Amino acid sequence: MSTRYMSGDLLNILSRGTVSVTDSDANYAAANLYDSKPSKPWMAGSNAAKTISVDGNVLSNGNLDTWAGSTDPTNWVATVVSPGTVTQTTATTEVVSGSAAKINSGSSGSAKIAKDFTMRAGERFVINGQYRVDAASTAGIIATARALLQNLTNGKYFSGSAWSTASTTYLVSSTSTAYTNQASSGQVESLASMLYPTCTLRLTLQPSTSAAGNAFFDDWFVWPVWNYVSVHGHNTDPVSVVTILSSTDNFVTATTEKTMTVKQPAFYSILTTENSRRHARVSWSNANTTAVGALYVGELVVGYSESLTRVQDHAARNPWQYGYVRDQVRSQTPPGEEYVFQQSNNARQILRLPFTHTDSTEWLEFFREIRLRTQDGEFPLVLIPDDTEDTVIFGRVGQTQEVQRTFGAPYGSETDLFLTELGFPIVGL
Repeated sequence: MSTRYMSGDLLNILSRGTVSVTDSDANYAAANLYDSKPSKPWMAGSNAAKTISVDGNVLSNGNLDTWAGSTDPTNWVATVVSPGTVTQTTATTEVVSGSAAKINSGSSGSAKIAKDFTMRAGERFVINGQYRVDAASTAGIIATARALLQNLTNGKYFSGSAWSTASTTYLVSSTSTAYTNQASSGQVESLASMLYPTCTLRLTLQPSTSAAGNAFFDDWFVWPVWNYVSVHGHNTDPVSVVTILSSTDNFVTATTEKTMTVKQPAFYSILTTENSRRHARVSWSNANTTAVGALYVGELVVGYSESLTRVQDHAARNPWQYGYVRDQVRSQTPPGEEYVFQQSNNARQILRLPFTHTDSTEWLEFFREIRLRTQDGEFPLVLIPDDTEDTVIFGRVGQTQEVQRTFGAPYGSETDLFLTELGFPIVGL
């Protein structure tokens, strides 16, 4: 068995990507799927088979098709030193699709475009983009197309396989005259190294300086790798088959990853191998029965689930404690008759899970990944206490953490994780 978790800010790819649904009830928008409030659901606009899809790309206008002006790509920062230029081009021979950035440093200037975006410490990602240069300029000088990916938190640059302090570490440095695709997989440095749960990365696209030739850039995208899907606070009925799919082309073609086993009040699936495809989809094959009504989902999580090195203690040695709270209102008449009004469709769980760590590495992993990433409950924790069972909790950790430990050899520490599941949708919605 393993104890698996996802924790902290930006754990859900839906919160950063572009989400699309088959349809929505006017009062229950798709944004409710990833607001970290399972009690506030998304609801389908009709009772029929449904899909929820996410494009994981985190670079808005990465395709460079939207410009505020012919020299100003939307959501990018253009920096130009005369006689350098940044220009939008739609010439068929100069684009992959739509429009592209045409950048020229000039004979004695510079020009570049840059975009910042946020990633999680330790996050696995894919970066993909297209580039090329002119065969030659009028001055006979061929430019070099260059792309740099820098982590602004620690100043390091990504080479396509590793991070380096050298500012000359290029993701791309090429004189290819035909559009070439740059595709790299990487991982942001760990939380232990970064010291902060999230960091800002900067992608810069530019030609070599003091070169009169043009460099062209088009269709640049970055997306997180994922291996996990869970559904919380839902009304899926037994007749519907729930399937996870992935795609590289927005579901023109699709790969079936896994069929999920539906449980109440939540269910999850962990993929056999991590998935580096940009698009993810969860599909409900059938309408719910008329008695159940249109599908609703309190929270849909797509992300990367990790295993703690040290699982919680075995229940026979140090019992786990589970409690259940049903959100409801109770009133009593003068004669003492009690009336109960349910405020959610399911009881929430309150957990106390004891952990015994046998070395400092185990303890620091627990502290960083559970306490530091969640900022002591500001951000949610998705926890699977035992991945051989079907329990999955979308909740918040307690505000305080007590630890008992020995000093010197042998190392030993004991702590309890208190986790409160977040509320489920209100009965009757």
